[in-house]
Amino acid sequence: MTNTKSNFIKHLNKSEKLVESWPEYKKGVDTVEFKHAGLVLDALLKQKRVGQISLALDTGISSKTINMICKGNTKHISAEIAAKLEHYFPVKPAEYWLELDMKHQLFKARKKLQVEVDKEKIQADKFLSELDKET
Repeated sequence: MTNTKSNFIKHLNKSEKLVESWPEYKKGVDTVEFKHAGLVLDALLKQKRVGQISLALDTGISSKTINMICKGNTKHISAEIAAKLEHYFPVKPAEYWLELDMKHQLFKARKKLQVEVDKEKIQADKFLSELDKET
């Protein structure tokens, strides 16, 4: 086996092991998408019959930020926002909001990495096939 081929296979195996080491992968839950915090926030607002603007005025969180959270378009929920939501919705502690957001962000990152690993596998198969043709 050529040195290039050997190095390429080692790289591919490391990528596969990284994905397979995820706890969700081992449990077969890697395809479960964790809901973003905005879905819960939107449901709580409807349950309380409160609009996003009222929540913004009552908590000091900008209405734009609340809207982005509800749509799932925010990078992450800060500890400050989580604490304000906890104060407004006492049934959901700040840790709940942070954990929900963290799980969703982690799911998205893992999904993105899985796509990259899958692409590498396809490229590796093509590369190895061409190397086999040359020998």
